[in-house]
Parts: sequence; C-alpha cells; structure tokens
Amino acid sequence: MSLKYWFLIFFLFADLELFGQCLNLDFDAKTNVCTDEIFQVLNTSTEGSNYAWDFCPDDLSSVPEVIDLESTTASGVLDSKLIYDGVDYYVFIVSRNTTKLFRAYFGPDLNSLPTISEVNVVDNSNGAYDRLWALDITQNGDGNWVGIVTNANGSRLVLLDFGNSLSNDIVATEINKPTGVSIAGPTDVDIVEEDGNYYAFISNISVPRVAQLEFGNQINNTPAGEDLNISSGSRLYSFAVLKDCDDFYGFGTSDNNDDVIRFDFGSSVDNIPIQTTLSLNGVGGAVLNQPVGLEVFYQNSEFQIFIGSFSLKLFRINIGSSVTSNTVDLYEVPSYTTENIQYSIDFIRNNSQYVGFGVNTTGLLKKVILNESCPASIDYTLSDTDVEVSYNAPGTYPIQLESFSLEGTRDIFSKSVTVTSNVAPSISYTSQNICLSSPVQFTSESQSSGLVYSWDFGDATTSIEENPSHTYAAAGVYEVTLEVSNGTCGNFTRQTITVYDEPVPTFSAPGGLICTNQMLNITNTTLGDFGDNETWEWQIDGSTVSSERDLEFTFPTGGMKEIKLIASIPGCSAELIQNINVEEGPSPAFVAENVCVGTLMQFNNASIGQIDTYLWDFDNGFTSSLENPSFEYAEPGSYNVSLTVENSAGCITTYETLAVVFASPEIQFSNDLSCERNVTQFNDLSEVDSANLVQWQWNFGDPDSGGSTSSEQNATHVFSRSGTFDVKLVATSGFGCRDSLTQTISVLSAPQADFTFDKACIGEPIQFQDTSVPVVGESITSFEWDIAGVFSNQQNPEVTLGGAGNYDVTLFTTSENLCLGTANKVISIAQPPSLMIGTGAKCENEPVKFYDLSETNGDAISSWEWNFDNQGSSSDSIAFFDFEEAGSFNIGLQVITENGCEFGVQEQVTVNMAPQAIFNVSSMFGAPPLQIDFENLSQNATNYLWNFDGEAESNALEPQFIFNELGEYNPQLIAFSEDGCTDTTSQQVFVLIPEIAIQLNSLILPEDNNSPVILGISNNGTLSVIQLTVVIDLGGQVELKEVITTQLAPGQTINYPLELTISDRNIDYICVELVSELEGITESNTSDNSLCETFSQNPITISNPFPNPTTQLLNVEVVSAESNTIVLRILDSTGALVKEFKIPVRQGFETIEMDLRELDQGIYFLQIPELNRTQMIHIIR
Repeated sequence: MSLKYWFLIFFLFADLELFGQCLNLDFDAKTNVCTDEIFQVLNTSTEGSNYAWDFCPDDLSSVPEVIDLESTTASGVLDSKLIYDGVDYYVFIVSRNTTKLFRAYFGPDLNSLPTISEVNVVDNSNGAYDRLWALDITQNGDGNWVGIVTNANGSRLVLLDFGNSLSNDIVATEINKPTGVSIAGPTDVDIVEEDGNYYAFISNISVPRVAQLEFGNQINNTPAGEDLNISSGSRLYSFAVLKDCDDFYGFGTSDNNDDVIRFDFGSSVDNIPIQTTLSLNGVGGAVLNQPVGLEVFYQNSEFQIFIGSFSLKLFRINIGSSVTSNTVDLYEVPSYTTENIQYSIDFIRNNSQYVGFGVNTTGLLKKVILNESCPASIDYTLSDTDVEVSYNAPGTYPIQLESFSLEGTRDIFSKSVTVTSNVAPSISYTSQNICLSSPVQFTSESQSSGLVYSWDFGDATTSIEENPSHTYAAAGVYEVTLEVSNGTCGNFTRQTITVYDEPVPTFSAPGGLICTNQMLNITNTTLGDFGDNETWEWQIDGSTVSSERDLEFTFPTGGMKEIKLIASIPGCSAELIQNINVEEGPSPAFVAENVCVGTLMQFNNASIGQIDTYLWDFDNGFTSSLENPSFEYAEPGSYNVSLTVENSAGCITTYETLAVVFASPEIQFSNDLSCERNVTQFNDLSEVDSANLVQWQWNFGDPDSGGSTSSEQNATHVFSRSGTFDVKLVATSGFGCRDSLTQTISVLSAPQADFTFDKACIGEPIQFQDTSVPVVGESITSFEWDIAGVFSNQQNPEVTLGGAGNYDVTLFTTSENLCLGTANKVISIAQPPSLMIGTGAKCENEPVKFYDLSETNGDAISSWEWNFDNQGSSSDSIAFFDFEEAGSFNIGLQVITENGCEFGVQEQVTVNMAPQAIFNVSSMFGAPPLQIDFENLSQNATNYLWNFDGEAESNALEPQFIFNELGEYNPQLIAFSEDGCTDTTSQQVFVLIPEIAIQLNSLILPEDNNSPVILGISNNGTLSVIQLTVVIDLGGQVELKEVITTQLAPGQTINYPLELTISDRNIDYICVELVSELEGITESNTSDNSLCETFSQNPITISNPFPNPTTQLLNVEVVSAESNTIVLRILDSTGALVKEFKIPVRQGFETIEMDLRELDQGIYFLQIPELNRTQMIHIIR
C-alpha cells in the first residue's frame, strides 16, 4: 500500500478520532524568507512512521464551496455517513420520513458523480426499522461491515449487517436494550473501539442522559450498558468521542439550551466522565442556535468542532491547542445557510482539503469543500524526508507536519515562517553533455541581474561563475546545486544529473548469401545502461536508414555495402563499421482483385529483375508456372496465394498475399394473397454463405401505384389495380456479390368499402350506413365493423359508444374472391363534462357554498342553472345559499355545453347542527408515568380526534394515555359531525413529581388588640393545597387551631389574616405551625412550617420540661429572639452537678431534646442559668 492510501484508509476507517501532541515531532526551517525564495524544511522527528506536510493548514476556517451532485427521494434527512472501505467511497443517507436508507456510490474518487440507489433491506427487526434518525457504520471485529441506526419514534436501536461489502443488501435486526439503559428519542450514535472492544454512545433528546452500550469484541454481541447522566440537565442531540494521546474525551450538543458539553473520560471510555459546559465566545456576533450534529478535527495544532443546526446554519468552534479549554471561540461559517443543507454534514480530510456531504430540504445531495487558497508552491505532500517550498506572497504562514504512528496515533506539529515583501531572484539552470569524456556545460537562467552565483557540482568542487563548465573525474550520479543572491534575498535550485562512460557500439550481421529484396536482420549488441539517453544511427553507404536499436533492412541494389552503427549520448558518440557483399536478386510482386465465386480471378505478375523461374501456389492444391496465370475458384473462401521467383545466381524470393473469393446470394421470395388496394406482403427467402445480405431492391411492375419499388428486406406493396404483375428482387451481399429473381403474380379485384353515420352525441346511439361498392359480378359476403373496439357483422349497425373522445371506426367488406375492402374514419364525440357539485362546510346558520367541480375537455360548459330544493336558484358557476335550519335538501345542477349537449346532476345535501366537544380527565395532575382516562361528554358528534399535546393521536371514543415525561400538557379533542362540522376543546394536565412544600414566611403581629395576626405563606411544592391547619401556641398556656380553606397553587404566595386577635399580651411568646392536609401525600420537610415571636423582655423564653416524669428523654421548647447558646444543668438532690448541656439555638422556635438515660432513677433538678430558674424533674426507670 502506498503512503497516500495509508493516510486515507486510516482517516476514514477510524470510528474514533485519535489526536494530540503524542509523538516527538520536529522540523528545522528558516523563520524568515523572501517572497518566491525556495527554502528547505528538514524533518528532525524521532517518532512517527508516516508523514504529511501541509503548507496552508487553515482549510477549516475557509469559506465553503458547495457543489450540487445528484437528487434523491430522501425526505427529512437528519444524518448521513461517509465511509471509505479501502477501495471505494460511499455516503449513506438516512431518510426519516420515508424509512429508507440510500447509498451514494462514488467509486475510488470523491470527485466523481455518485450513483445513488435505495439500499435493499431484509427487515428482521420486528418493526424497529422505522422512522430512522441517526446512523454510524464501522468494520466489525470479524472484518464485516455493520452499522447502528436509531428509531426516534419507538426509541429502539437496529443493527445493520452489510456482510463483507458495503455494496451488499443489509439485514436489519433489533438490538436488545440492556436493563436500566435509557433509549428515549435517540438522535445520535457514535461507535468507539478501545483495545478490541466496541462501544456505542447514544444521545437522547427526550431525557438528559447518554446511553453507553458495551458490545465486547463484536457489535453483533448482546450489549451491556449504563447511563451517563447529564449533570446540567441538558438533553443531548449529538455526541462524539475522540482520543487525545492516552485520554478519551466526548463532546455533546444540547438543542434545548444551546450548550456544548465536554466529557473527560480519562484513560478509558469505561470511566465516569467529568462534565464541563463550554463557555462560547461568539465572534462577529455568532450565536449558537439549536445545535445538532457535530464533528471534531485537529489542524494547525488546534482542535476545531463543526456543528450543524436546526436553523440550517453551520458553526465552527475553535477550542485551541488544548482539548480541555473551557472558554472557546464560536464562528458562524459564512455563505452556508442559503444551501438549505439539513442539520449535519459528515466531513473527512482529503489530502489538502476537507470534503463533506449533506442533503438539502429537497433531497439534493451536495458536496461541501473547505480548501484554503494557498500561496505556497506545494500545498500538501506526503514525504518522510525533507521538502523544498516557496511562498509567492508576503505574510506569516504556519507549516504543519502531520504523522501517524503504526498504532494509529495522529499528531501534528506546527511552526511559522515569515515571508517578507522582498522578492527573491528567480533561478534555474540547464546542463548539456552527460558523457564522461566531455565537460558538462551549465547555463543559469534568471530574470534578475547583479546576482552572485555559487555552484556545488556534487563532487566536492564548486564554482562562482555564472555559466560554468565542469569535467567529472568518474561516471556517476551527482546532485548539482546553484545558489544565487542579490544582496537582499537569496534562492537556490538543485538537480540530479548522471554522467555516463562513453558507449562502445557492437553489432552482428548474418553470414552466407545475401541478396537484394530479402529482409536483413542485424542485432545491436552494444553493452551498457545510459538511462535512456542513448540514440542510435544506422548508415548504409553513408546514408542514414534507421534510428532503432536493431536494424531491419532490405537492400534494393547489390554490391559491396558499408554498414555503420553510431552510438551517441549527450556529449560524445562512437561508431562501428562492417562491410558485406550483396548479390542482385529478383523482386517478386503481383496484383489480383477479389472476385465473387464463379468469376475468373486474374493474377498479374509485377516482379522486377532477372528471373529464370516462376512458381504460383493458389492455396487449394493447384499451382502454376506461368508468368501471368488466371484461375477460377470453385468455392468461396480466403486463399493465401504466393509467388516464388529465382534468378541465375540462386537468389530465391517469395511474395505472398491474400485473395478472397466471395459467395453469391441465392435469391428466393414468396407473397401472400394479393388484392388491389390491399397490402400484399412479400417475404425475402434469399441466403448467402459467409456474408450478410445488405441490400434489397424490389420492383413490383406497378408504375401507377406511385411507389413501385422498395429497398426493404421484407417489403409490402399496395397494387393500384387488378391483373398480372412481374415482380423482381435483386439482393446484394456485403462484398458486392448480387443475383436476381423475377416472378409473375396475379392481383385480384377488391370491393370499395365506404360508410356514413348520423350525429354523434354523448349517450345517444350512432347509426352507421354501409355505402360500399362490390366487385363487378360478385357480391359482398361479409361486413366486419370495428367501432372503437365494438365488433359487429351487421351491414348497418347502431352502436352507443361508452364515452366521449375520438373513436376509430373501420369497415371491412369481403368479396366472394376473399379480397377485402377497407374504410376508416374517426368519429369525434365531444368530451362530456364530469358533473360534480362541490360544497363547503354544511353547518346550520352558515351560507353553504356550491360550486361546479365538473371537468371538461374540448366541449366547455356555457351555462349553469342551480335549484336549491325549490327554495331558490342561481345561474352563476359559484353560488351561495343560506338554509334557515338544519335538514336534508335536494340540489340540482343543469348545464349546457358549447355543442348544445345537455347534462344534469342532482345531489342531496344535509345541513346538520354543529357538534359540541366536551370531556373530563380522570386526574389533572400526577407523577410520571401518569395514566389519564378521558371521559367523552361530546354531543352531536360521530368521530373524534384526540391529540395528546403532540405526543400521540387517537380516534377512540374515550381513550387512555400515559404521559411519561414531566411537563404541562394540553390534550385536545376535536369532535366531528357526519357532515364535517367540527368543535374543539382542551384541558390542562400537569405531569410532575407530587410534592408538598409549605413555607411559613412571616408572622406579623398587629400593633393593636383588634387587628388579626397575618401569616405570609408560600407553596413551594408541585401540588395545589386547598386546606391548611394552623396550630397556635400562646406562650405554652393555650393551643388553638384554625383551618385555612383557600386554594394555594404551586409557586403562589399569600398573606392570610387569621381570625385570631391578641388582646392579652401577658404571655412570653406566640408560635404558629402550618400543617398541610392532602390525602395520601405527606410533607417531607416541615422545618420551615413554623415561626415564633416573643413578648417578654428576656431574649430567650423556655417552656417547662416534658415529659415529666420521664424514662429517658427530656424536652424543652425554646423561643429565642436571636441565635444564641443556652446552658442547661442537671443537679441531684444534694445540689451537685451531674450533667450539663450547652446547646446552640437559632432565632425563633425550637425544641431541645436531652438524653438522660445514663442517670439513675430518682429526683433531679433542671437549672436554667439564663432565666435564674430551677425546675424539679423526676426520672423513672
């Protein structure tokens, strides 16, 4: 495999892009050069095995060129895949709307026009192969080609098995989804191979998860898998994995919040990735909008991402030199949106450019090319060694060295060169002479003047002359370099020349008798390889006769002849001479023309010279010694005829040529019954051996017919009259041999057929009248009518034709002598209108629109008359009539055509009451999956169309539907009456996680004794709360309850005045607690359901301990004006301290729990230093 194909095959076979600065790449080059200066780039890399140089590596930022290719019938294309199988290129196109897969075959050249065809599918997927969305294809572990395609509607995956060739039909089978893996609206699939194991990443548009499937060593295996949860909650439309050195990274696009997310897997795609949402810096006002498919590239030591979009735009993200950059530049690719390419393009690197393919909204396959205009003398080249290059415009240009290791790692290393505006002198040179014995003359060629020259002849010798000559000491290969300088800029050129030893010619000539007119073969035996620079010159007696290596020559005259061979290479030549004696010999020749068999062939001797004997051989066992014989061949064929002559010196020469004898045709023909004015068929029965008949000429001896001849093989003729005629056929073969035959035939008299018919109108019988004239003395024995396919043997039939149009009518009359008379006429019956009454909506209290939908062709309608059940009429082609009430009405329409034919139609139209759409739902809210039963209460309706907010549709009377996703839905019911009247209604359904979360925000005490206490209440849950119980603690002395029955919707905040007023404020505090009441659901967090306010001067109010007595735990309730720390001490009956609690309390109300289980049973005292209070407690075991 050549280096070129190695690059292409790797790039397209890889299921995963391998990038990064993983190899030790480097090169040496000048940092500053002049315009048009040739300079060397020296590869100093110590790693890598295959190298490519790109001297203009900014193709990804170029303006795309879009080329229209071929049209397809694909519709709703969301994905396509470009594959190279090592020989040919394919683009596979997914047609979502038609559930078809198309294959565009390019052959080995992406620049060729593709052949597009639908892929034949053996569908064993149990319905999974439907509404195709995304596709990826790879070569399996067993070498066969396989793909994975997603079913977006059914959330299923299908395995496509191509077998050993991408041109095969495919077998589609469903992939069993692993338990616990999310496949919900799969929009992209990316197949990744790691260490011989295959993985597939499936992005889902319906859930914020990416499914990771692991197939093992074959994608045909049943996969295991797990979900990658998207931490930001974004739904990913597309997902792609790349490998940078030893680490794996994934990138995904989110169409619902326009994000690009990076996934850092580390050393294996099996690891749980770290997720980062990239910060997009829109350059030039670029804003990422509805991103879909993406591809990642690495060029000029920078990572780039191309992203398609639902807005039919193409975006480019420049990540920079590090794939882990979090802030990146976003560009909108210019001059692209107008191409209407749907959503995504599959790009590849193709030498110096990037080529992609996509399908537009009309199904047209387009090619997109990203190729930077390059000022370098070399744009892109494959070379493991050094490269010479120049730039024809000033500027700073990156030079990119690209390498692939044998393990598949791709690396790029870049340096920049600055090209100044100073123009380097142009330089080249030519050389003359490559012979060691002559000096080589070198001539420089430049448009510049005032140059300093430096020559290196490649043999350790140099020169500063402008046009030096140099003599090499030994033959060999030398690299000659010329460097020039004008004082500001320099340049150089180099060529390889080969210097050869001087040739030594040798040849050998045959011995024995050599005669004129005989071919002489002389073999050149000169030794040595001169690199195809040698030339040969053969001379006979000083005249050049050949420049071929070996000599073939016929001497025209006798005598002593000098034969010279001159061998030359540039700069020298050598020659060898030999003398031979040539005897005068005769020169035989003759001419003979090819003849047809049965013709004498004349052979005319044209020999020259003294001849003693002639010998002719006619190649059929016959010979002759005559000088000019003639011979007649009895059989056709090809004969090698030779003439051998001999003179008195014994010189014998022979001349041979081919003589051909052609077969003559055998003529025969026949004819059918011949009647005047009837077609008589003549059949050629002629034959010819070893040839084809190519020409026929008939003469029917009937000059009055106007056409008495024919050149057809099997001719027909209509004789103008009855009688006898001499018919002659002449047939000619391809070799010009011909023969003829004349036969006399008798032509009989025929009757003259004719007929008439009366007026033809649609739906009316047509009367045909025979007017034929019989043969004199005979009667007509039969009448055969072909009336537009209706056959009759009556003399004057009456026929009603089936419809309007042009009808061929033919009458055949047969006489007693079996001759036919024929008459043909065309009857044109005007196309009748196809009467049809069109109506608009037929609902009560609305004018009904009536219009003529009749179709005409050739006989237009000229007038209309409408009758609306005798309630009204109209003569317009479009009429409106308002029926006062519902009911059934007879509508009549009478029309008259331009030909005066009348037609009518009557239809009954029913005007009905409009329906009323009404329904109830079994539940307005609930958690997913939420099953809703729909109760249909519609009136005056017969058909129904339920639309579950775009999730699905149903025509059932009272359907059930399960909402699987969280959200607010508006199921809609359209009720239809029998006449097409409709009514529409909808209701809201909330699919949510049921959660009660009531928060008491504020407790506002009134300033006077007559105003109510006001509570600030918020519903932070997902359910409406229609009843709350308020528990009010008045300083631990009294506990009150009040019920709030106001409905509180999710997200709603209210200020609610209690019925409670506080007239006596001789209490320490007031605490309020909210208790929600909703059947079957308990509030999980009640920490924010209560608030307290204090009335005492103390910052802390503490209740009496409870329970008292206690067995193990003792509680006190604390109301604090601010966050604080309190101390609670347990003393025994002697007053000694046995346990102390230092407890932080927050502002407001709080219950403090003390564990006394370590104390013995007995009497103790609770001391509260902050309040200077001691309380006796009793512990019981």
